[in-house]
Amino acid sequence: MRVCKVDLHVHSPYSRVEKDVLRRVISSESYTLPEEIYYKAKKRGMDFVTVTDHNSIEGALEIAHLPSVFISEEVTVKFPEDGCSIHVVVLDINEEKHREIQRLKDNVYELVRYLHSENIVHFVAHPFSSVDGKLRKEHWEKMLVLFDIFEVRNGTQKEEDNLLLERILKDLSPEKIEEIANKYSVAPLSQTPWKKSMVAGSDDHSGLYIGKTYTVGEGPSLSAFLNSIREGRCKPEGRGGSYLTIGHSIYATGYKFYKHKAGKNSKIRFFDMILDDEKKGKVLEKIFLSNNRRGLSLFPKNLLVYLFIKKFSKKMSFLSSIAAITEFTRNLPFYTALFPYLFGLSYQNKDRNLTREIKREYLNCQDGVKVAVFFDGKIPDKARGLPEGENIEVLGCGKIRKKKKGFSLNGFTLFPPVMDFSFPFCPEINFSFPPLIELVSYCEKREFDLFHVLTPGPVGVCGILASKILKVPLIGVYHEGLLTPFSPLFSKDNLKNVVWLYLGWFYNQMDRIIVASEKEAEILERKNIPGKKIEIVPLLEGKDFSWSFESLDKIFNDGAVLKSLFKTYKSFY
Repeated sequence: MRVCKVDLHVHSPYSRVEKDVLRRVISSESYTLPEEIYYKAKKRGMDFVTVTDHNSIEGALEIAHLPSVFISEEVTVKFPEDGCSIHVVVLDINEEKHREIQRLKDNVYELVRYLHSENIVHFVAHPFSSVDGKLRKEHWEKMLVLFDIFEVRNGTQKEEDNLLLERILKDLSPEKIEEIANKYSVAPLSQTPWKKSMVAGSDDHSGLYIGKTYTVGEGPSLSAFLNSIREGRCKPEGRGGSYLTIGHSIYATGYKFYKHKAGKNSKIRFFDMILDDEKKGKVLEKIFLSNNRRGLSLFPKNLLVYLFIKKFSKKMSFLSSIAAITEFTRNLPFYTALFPYLFGLSYQNKDRNLTREIKREYLNCQDGVKVAVFFDGKIPDKARGLPEGENIEVLGCGKIRKKKKGFSLNGFTLFPPVMDFSFPFCPEINFSFPPLIELVSYCEKREFDLFHVLTPGPVGVCGILASKILKVPLIGVYHEGLLTPFSPLFSKDNLKNVVWLYLGWFYNQMDRIIVASEKEAEILERKNIPGKKIEIVPLLEGKDFSWSFESLDKIFNDGAVLKSLFKTYKSFY
């Protein structure tokens, strides 16, 4: 029997921006014209073509005269009890059905009944990705009862979430569905609601990924294909996304927005070439994501002056300030260019707590707490490592002699610096900035449950950023010994105030702060750190908290201290 391939989730300029803030800057979520969608989909082997714009069928109608096109849309549907929105894709509809769907979209229960009565094929799009930040486990479980078809492979969602969804749906049983239906008093509308049909779509907004993720079903006719979806005789194909997918898409969409505003004749040939296809778009990765890439040097411009400053900044304190400014100006354009990829990481992890909660319950995953410790001190190549038996890993940054990409030994992972300079006025302290994208991506893959920031330097700041991006709880530690290297700054009140202004911001980012004594807790509270965040761990009193590996070694190889720290870690769960 002949099979058909269809990308069931693609956007055109008729997908209007729904959020008010963004609408002031950009009107559409995509600037890929419907005709371009059609020809790219056909070129990449799709047998039928549809456009699934948000609450609109205008894009699909624009190409409805072309062969093998059918009309669809992605509907923003609400749970009436609390207003939580989800996205539901409806396939092969007409203008009359579109109007009725729009009328019913504010009540998911009424809409689902209508779709069933009209025998309209429909599926939940990206079920683990919140539309408005309100998605909770109860909404997810209600979806399991209400819907029979799910998008288990979405081209913008990370592959781990796609695979998790597919695994859970395959393991559903009649007893589980009955349990959920009774729990929420929601009745399924099909005879076998535990048997889910699974589809795929690229969810493309940029034109780069059309037809890269798709559904395979029976053919050769559209009705046969839709029936195979309805009856679960279809198969999701292609791949999920990553932060690279979203970063590339943002650049491609931004360029198409520029062309839309400036006119068709305002083309930049280089961008037309690299943003026309995903493979050519890999150029962006090479430009922006090289681990050791340095930014343009804006100050000083004279190479000899720059080398002089680098060489003597540790011996002449005033030069350390100039060296720090130089490094920032050299790397600022580079870090600015990384923003779309950081956004991609943040977007793909915005519902991380939900997926972990569902994973623990539905797959019975009850692993121990997995902790990443962020440390700014120097970690030597011959570190003896952390004690075995505890699920903890220390992340640091520094120059690596033997390996170019990274160093890992017995619980230590060292990232190469993209910036490296002496701290102003304290040239004996060297600050190294790790590659932020690489570090956050590493933490995402390792699936840490908790971040522990040990030092308030660049690696510690990256720990804060990683926590915000990946939605991971954050613990900090404050000890008077941490500030000993900065004591020369405290001789001047204005510099002391600047340091505490920074430390106040730093520690306010923590969910909890560990201190060794009442005295240190009082110091933080006087600096407007909420007392409810502070926890005293007496075993830390008297420990050396200098910015050296030796201090770290003493803390994490002390069995009593480590046991006490893990008690604090586990209190989060």
